[in-house]
Amino acid sequence: IAPNGSYSCSFSANVSGNAGDIETNVVTAAGVDDDGDRVSDTDDATVTVADVPSSIEIVKMASPGSVDEPGGNVTFSFVVNNTSAVDSVTINSLTDTVYGNLNGQGTCSVPQTIAAGGSYSCSITKFVGGNAGATHTNVATASGVDDDGNPVSDNDDETVTITDVPSSI
Repeated sequence: IAPNGSYSCSFSANVSGNAGDIETNVVTAAGVDDDGDRVSDTDDATVTVADVPSSIEIVKMASPGSVDEPGGNVTFSFVVNNTSAVDSVTINSLTDTVYGNLNGQGTCSVPQTIAAGGSYSCSITKFVGGNAGATHTNVATASGVDDDGNPVSDNDDETVTITDVPSSI
């Protein structure tokens, strides 16, 4: 390297870890000058792993979507999707505005840990009744935390219609 000159190079490396992890890399350059004397220097660079926000999506479905008056059994299915790219999430709460805490009802059980890109499904069967033209709407909410302890939550509603059964004599 000429006096007051410089040399540069670069390399790429994979840095991984959880949010807040720090990776420090130290480089040492060593050589000899034109008089044969040893020269060297070191420097470091630090990379901090940033948090990637996590998210979930709950999808609630009713089958059938309508029942004849005065009512009938409806199976409500719940699918909680972990839409996060890297973090697993733990669902600690699965509730419904009409049926309350879903833990232990039907096939629903929490807590559930869902890998990134994965899903958890469960269902309950309940009687839905009413007069013709009435609707039954309820909202399911899934809540929990990602593997960094950040909260995640989503909700979805579903409506079942009570249909008229014509009278006959």
